[in-house]
Amino acid sequence: MVSSSWGEGTRERVLIRKSCRRRAFMPEFPFTSMRDWLQYLEDNGELLTVNEQVDLRGGVAALAYQSARSGLYGPESGPALLFTNIKGYPGWRIATNAMYGRHRLAKAMDVSADPRRFYHEVVAKIEQAMPPMEVTTAPCKEIIWRGEEADLARIPVPFTGELEGVPNITAGISNIREPDTGWQNIAVRRFGVKGSHTLSEFLNRTQQDYMIFMRYIDKGQPAPVAIIIGADPVTYIVSQIKMPIGFCEYDIWGGITGSPLEVVQCETSDLLVPASAEVVIEGEILPDEFEVDGPFPEFELYYTILARVVRVRVKCITMRKDPIYYYMLMGVPPTEGHSIGGTMIGVSHLRGLLRAFPGIINLHVPHHQYGHIVVVQVAKEVAKAWSQFAVQVGFEVMKTAAFKGVIVVDEDCEDITNWEFVLDEIQCKFQASKDLTIIPRMVHTELNPSEPWAGKWGWNDRFIIDATEPPPGYDEGYLRGKGYPPKWAREEAEKMWPGLLQSLKGAGR
Repeated sequence: MVSSSWGEGTRERVLIRKSCRRRAFMPEFPFTSMRDWLQYLEDNGELLTVNEQVDLRGGVAALAYQSARSGLYGPESGPALLFTNIKGYPGWRIATNAMYGRHRLAKAMDVSADPRRFYHEVVAKIEQAMPPMEVTTAPCKEIIWRGEEADLARIPVPFTGELEGVPNITAGISNIREPDTGWQNIAVRRFGVKGSHTLSEFLNRTQQDYMIFMRYIDKGQPAPVAIIIGADPVTYIVSQIKMPIGFCEYDIWGGITGSPLEVVQCETSDLLVPASAEVVIEGEILPDEFEVDGPFPEFELYYTILARVVRVRVKCITMRKDPIYYYMLMGVPPTEGHSIGGTMIGVSHLRGLLRAFPGIINLHVPHHQYGHIVVVQVAKEVAKAWSQFAVQVGFEVMKTAAFKGVIVVDEDCEDITNWEFVLDEIQCKFQASKDLTIIPRMVHTELNPSEPWAGKWGWNDRFIIDATEPPPGYDEGYLRGKGYPPKWAREEAEKMWPGLLQSLKGAGR
């Protein structure tokens, strides 16, 4: 038995030592590797293989951007891409956009893509969390480079922006462990390639991994870190869910898939990483050495400023044979980063709201907003009976993750994913003098260009819009009812409509 904080609180975890299983059949849920997932996408016509040579200095990023904007498989998703001919890197492949769009995220988690059900079904799976299972051998260790051999120049890291100074690893899942409790935290972080064995890492002061690193600073010790590139889709997805301190996201993988994630111990630390990962970079975050970060096109649409960030010393690189490097586009949306990050932040918000209040119906995070604008739908009877209910909902959202604005509507809003309906509710139920709450100077991401930065903490004003029906005594205008055609006539029209459309088609129009 080994004591480890893999869930909420410390519990005993059995380490089952076995060889990692390999599949000999067509990929299906749960997809336990990036290769399984890419094969599934190819089988279903959602993977575009690019055999033409591409350049790392913009070619990969530009095609990822073009794919995201194409809408080939719906308004929020173009095809996933697999590049097989990388200039200067024979034998490598690069994949991107494999998790772009809610329909792909839903398939990877085996939930409905319908926004009315998606968030609720994911939250229900999270509550079934189970710890990972450790194995002794793994595909991610088929090739091992140590010491001088672990040269970052041997890995094809694409540039993202025209003004980017060095290439950045954009889809690296950082693994770091709290030194006293053993709690392991994972999250996608950005790493700049600064030298053969040196990375820069942008640590956000509002995130849990920064808090963990501060524990190592207090001890004057380097923090072991493992960077996963090319994990299975669910590992990427759970890395974007905001959970309480002490809860490891690998537990959520077990809840979503119904089986434990197979993990293996790193070569240079006791960190555990997914056994099927394509590439694992092992190193240390140094407590007293720094690098200059930027410029880089971040998820806030604009380039970052030059900033002092931590330095990572690379000690070892392990990978699969014929490895696939995974790249995630950032910058101006639509991007895969916005798609995964914003959607899963929405899941985190809904989980917190359902635990805090009755009357929570659903929420929506617009595709491009990365969780900064959130629409929450609540039951009218609760909103009318609970003083300042919308304001309290907004403050609960603020507990989960940084945001810029929360819009609270009731069930009169026909479709919270459609901005036309949301704006109708604001038009008819919102008065800025009494229904707008502004919370000034809240700690934010340090990346938003509207923040007063100047080398100090990022600050952001937040707002809450109450677009719910007011309580009795103030709701006279709404008692008149909405102006629909007669109900009986609408029901008849609904029955007639398919036949009328068929006659239109028959007329050749």
